[in-house]
Amino acid sequence: MPAQAKAQPWLLSGVLMIRLPLWFIVVIATLFVLSPAVISVIDLVRVGSDLESLAALAIYLLVSLTSVLYYRQLKMPLVLAIAILISAFVVPQLVNLNLDPSALGSPATWYVSAVSTMLAIAAVRQQRLVAWTGLVVLTVELLAWGGIESLFVSGLGGAIALVAAAHAISVGLESSSKQTAEYLAKAQATAASSAADSAMRQERSKRLTSTLEGALPILESIASGEISNELRAEARIFEAELRDEIRGRALINAKLKNSVRAARARGIEVVVLDEGGLATCSESEREDLRNQVANELDQIETGRVTIRSPQEPNVRVTFVASRKGTPKPDVFLRL
Repeated sequence: MPAQAKAQPWLLSGVLMIRLPLWFIVVIATLFVLSPAVISVIDLVRVGSDLESLAALAIYLLVSLTSVLYYRQLKMPLVLAIAILISAFVVPQLVNLNLDPSALGSPATWYVSAVSTMLAIAAVRQQRLVAWTGLVVLTVELLAWGGIESLFVSGLGGAIALVAAAHAISVGLESSSKQTAEYLAKAQATAASSAADSAMRQERSKRLTSTLEGALPILESIASGEISNELRAEARIFEAELRDEIRGRALINAKLKNSVRAARARGIEVVVLDEGGLATCSESEREDLRNQVANELDQIETGRVTIRSPQEPNVRVTFVASRKGTPKPDVFLRL
């Protein structure tokens, strides 16, 4: 996720998907959590309160509200998930201490919706295994306390449906988060590549302008009829450098350009061809390769040197130095 997503509460992914204000989502989730608590309070006022039920209510509110409001990432911390699982066991036990199975299906069994709410939150927040484990725990508790009948009249079916829906939402949020991260990564890579290409074009344009400006005095001398052997040699070098700028493209930098000029001054024939082999490299990698090739070229004293960036697997640049009359190249590098 991008940096700004890390600075937002865990509901951000859902907010991005449905385009609702964050505060609205938090309020709705909080009200959803408070609904079983309100039912519990009403029942306690009606039939009288006991310490066990009050403790169960306090545990539920503490754990569930913490699950909604705490931690800024979508995935719930394992410690909090374990707290939900423990609460799924403890809350029903506390309530059932003072509850007769005849109360099945009444507001007195508010803990069924309360526990399922906590488990649904855990599922949405990427703790799906904890959610289903807690649901199994709740089912066993109901069965042990109220018998088979409790599985049908306690609201367990609704709890299962709620956790299943939360599981589906969790999967959707996880998929959305991955897709968003992949999209942002691609966008950043595209922007970086575009910036690098733009910088490279500007650098090439600058070098080409410099080469043409250097050729201008030579052209003026030729136009005036002042042609000497030195002028011819210099004109050939400038013509070769201009050809390098056109055909060498991403292979050329200032260091390699100076090395090529020095090599030609030593009488070495140098050919530079960019065939797209550096397209997938970062600018730092390109610079390292250019400098490495320049250093190799500085070691050559005679013959012909061909520097290419072919579109071949596992090869970005080739460097071949050879001399007439020799069966094999003096230097053959595949970088």
